[in-house]
Amino acid sequence: MKTITRMKQFILTAILMLCLVSVTNAQEIMHSTNWEGSLSGWTVVNDVADSPTWVLRSNDAGLEVVNTVDAASIEWFVSPQFDFSAGDTYTVEFEKGWNDSQNGRLDVYYAEDYAGDVSAASWQVLGEDILNGQSTGWKNFNSYNTNNTIPSTSPNVRIAFKYASTGFTMEGDPAVAVNKNRVRLKNFVLTTSGINPIKLIPYGAGWEYTLDDWNIENLAGSAKTWEHKDKFDTNKDPVPNSVVFITDSKSDQDDWLISPAIKCSDVFQKEVVFKAAWKNQQSSNISVHYSTDYAGDKATASWTTLGSDVIPESHAFGFSTSDYISLSFPTDVLAPKVYFAISYGPFKAPITDDPDISQNEIRVMDFKVQEYYPTAIKNNKIQSVKLFPNPATSILNVDVTGEAEVEIYNVAGQLVKAASIRSNQVDVSDLNPGQYIITVKLSDAVYINRFIKK
Repeated sequence: MKTITRMKQFILTAILMLCLVSVTNAQEIMHSTNWEGSLSGWTVVNDVADSPTWVLRSNDAGLEVVNTVDAASIEWFVSPQFDFSAGDTYTVEFEKGWNDSQNGRLDVYYAEDYAGDVSAASWQVLGEDILNGQSTGWKNFNSYNTNNTIPSTSPNVRIAFKYASTGFTMEGDPAVAVNKNRVRLKNFVLTTSGINPIKLIPYGAGWEYTLDDWNIENLAGSAKTWEHKDKFDTNKDPVPNSVVFITDSKSDQDDWLISPAIKCSDVFQKEVVFKAAWKNQQSSNISVHYSTDYAGDKATASWTTLGSDVIPESHAFGFSTSDYISLSFPTDVLAPKVYFAISYGPFKAPITDDPDISQNEIRVMDFKVQEYYPTAIKNNKIQSVKLFPNPATSILNVDVTGEAEVEIYNVAGQLVKAASIRSNQVDVSDLNPGQYIITVKLSDAVYINRFIKK
């Protein structure tokens, strides 16, 4: 019995080690420092003149800050710039300790708009008063993890430590420091999971074998909800099939299929496009929405509807290729995280178990979120052309060789300017401020891109 128990323990330990290795390997270190002889690109900001501030330890790695005599002090320590635009999952970990009295406070923040002035930046809290409750003494160092991931997709993220103290006094004869405080930091690590939960435009739903990372919310508790449309070859092996479907349950229905977060932070218009078809009964339809604050619960999020009952009542029934209708929903949404959703319901036919009333089924395929090009110029979208400066005020340089014909459209697809260029420049000074699309026609190609007129 003891042998079996020890064997089980050995196996469990081995499994645990493998799990730990897997977790460790999944993480990537974005920035790591122990400030050994260098600030490693970090910046010290002494917010109270002539007070002690963050300094490198002379006999050991790490940093130290102390409070001052008879005066308050606020000392900042700001990281170099980090690029979070990939949308990965970022966390911060470091070791902290303090000594003497507890007359000091340490907070940790991040900001997306720091430009050298800590008072002008919009600091977001990662941890407040993080030394509170920790025993003093250098043997009592402990690790601190921000636990929650840093919710940013900015290319200009700074992490900062802020130390604050009311100071200490010198009392007695001989004078002895009262309420003196020292704080030390070491072994700072910024990690990323290497997993990109935020999708980039152009985005296309995979849906080859599953619903991938889309969420389903069956709000009415109906018997039917969104599913992947499985497909098999002649050997009954699964094959890719980028189709999802839902069947009505002849009862009240409110079923949502919600996308992963998609980054929509550029200023240009986007559009949601997909194809849809339905079968033999108009008992329900689908609508299209988006949210910028969805956090896993449809009911608590704010939703904007892009289109309601989007399959026209006159549209034919059937699921052959020619039966699918192509749908497009332009949007000006501007946010670092946008969630798009297709909702099904409510049930519009009489609720009945009559077998003569057929159930409806709706299928959706080829779901995409992409830049929006008005119909008037979509057919010209062949390849991109480099434009600079962008935004432009008067002259727009076009990176092409030779003579070219240029057409400029507003976002509604209206032609606002046409010209010939020979020196790779277009005068846009007469355009109103806003977004535009330019097509550049050469003898052998058509180029297209967007620009902003300031």
